Amino acid sequence: ASYLPKGSSGLHFGIGPGRALGRLSVRWRPGVVTEYGPLAAGTRWEITESDPAPRPLPRAPARSSASVNPSGERERIVTFWERQRAAMHALKVEKDAAKAADLFEQALTLDPAHQDSRYYLATALTALGNTDGALAQYEQLIRLNERSHRGLAGWGRLRAITRRHGADLRAAEEALLKAYELNPEETGTLQTLGELALLGGGRAVAG
Repeated sequence: ASYLPKGSSGLHFGIGPGRALGRLSVRWRPGVVTEYGPLAAGTRWEITESDPAPRPLPRAPARSSASVNPSGERERIVTFWERQRAAMHALKVEKDAAKAADLFEQALTLDPAHQDSRYYLATALTALGNTDGALAQYEQLIRLNERSHRGLAGWGRLRAITRRHGADLRAAEEALLKAYELNPEETGTLQTLGELALLGGGRAVAG
C-alpha cells in the first residue's frame, strides 16, 4: 500500500490460476510486519495498519459502452459513415477485400442492422474465400429483411457453389426462387436457376 497522500493506494497481484492468495505480508513504515490471508482472488481489499482484519471493497462499476464506443448518437452516426465510406472505397476502388471486410465489421459494431454493410461484408468475405463467413452475413441480412432480394440471391448463389450434398442444392434453389419472385427482372437469378436445373433437375421457371 502507498503511504503518499497523492499516490494510488491500489496494488495488483497476479496469482496465476489460483483462487486465493494464501498469505500476504505487509511491512509498515515503522518496520512492523503484519500478515493477512487467505484473500480471495478477483476482490479489492482494504488493508489498514491499525486494523488486523482486511475489509473487502465493493467492485468498481462496469465501464459503460460509451467509454469504449463513440459517445453520443451524432458521433456514432458520423463514425459509422466514415467506416462505411472507407470500406466501400477499399472494396470498389482499392480492390482490397481484407481491408474492406475489417472496415465493414467496424461499421456494423456501430449499426448492426445496416443492410448495405451486411451485404458488402458478405461480398468482401466471398472475395477472400471465407464462404462460411459470407453465408452467415447473408443469413443475417435475410433475418433483418426477409424480402431482401440481394440477400436471398447472394445466399442462394453461394450455397449452390459451395454445395456439399443434395440438400444444399435444394436450399439454394429455394432461396433463388424467392429472390426471383421478389425481382423477376434480375436476370442473374434466373440464369443461376437454369444452371441449377441442369445440375440437379430443379424446377423450371417460366420466363
